[in-house]
Amino acid sequence: MARRLTRWLLSTAAIALIACGSTASRADIAVTLDSESQITSGPLAGNYLYTYNVIATGTDQVQSGDFFTIYDFGDYVNGTAKVSDTTAGFTLSSSPVGATPTGTTLTENSDVANLTFTYLGPTLNGLYNLGRFTAVSTNGTTIAGQTASQSSDYVSGAKQFGIGSTLVPLAAPEPSTLVLAALAAPFAWRHFKRRRQAIPA
Repeated sequence: MARRLTRWLLSTAAIALIACGSTASRADIAVTLDSESQITSGPLAGNYLYTYNVIATGTDQVQSGDFFTIYDFGDYVNGTAKVSDTTAGFTLSSSPVGATPTGTTLTENSDVANLTFTYLGPTLNGLYNLGRFTAVSTNGTTIAGQTASQSSDYVSGAKQFGIGSTLVPLAAPEPSTLVLAALAAPFAWRHFKRRRQAIPA
């Protein structure tokens, strides 16, 4: 219960900070981690199910072709991301380089999957609950992550963008990275010892 409350507070605080920021950093489609739980049965048992609540904020529209991206979703299990309920018409693509709206600049890890949900249904107006979106990771540890979205101006139809934050699973180091770190450790230790010996008492 305490863990769920902490997660809710962190996500709420992130959205509040976004809302108080400049227009360039607003989150027109806000993505909030609702829950993260270990799967206990079936072929995905032992992995972790992440469920996100997604809301279109403000007075913008969500038109066909608009989208949102969750960046650096660590240790993503391919083929598991989907729309859980509420809004039909979304398609998913996953790629190490996520779809990013024009005018936004984000730093992302090109070795970690980004999840992009693109809307292909009829136009949705104003404040709208887009529903729950889920994805599975092999990692149950969460860290602060980034989101970005494209929506449409209610009057002109011009494309709007927003950037935000949410919690995502941590990406475990690649085995090759761990091997390199292990190989480098003895050299680093010898260098550290030489530096200590060189320092006068």
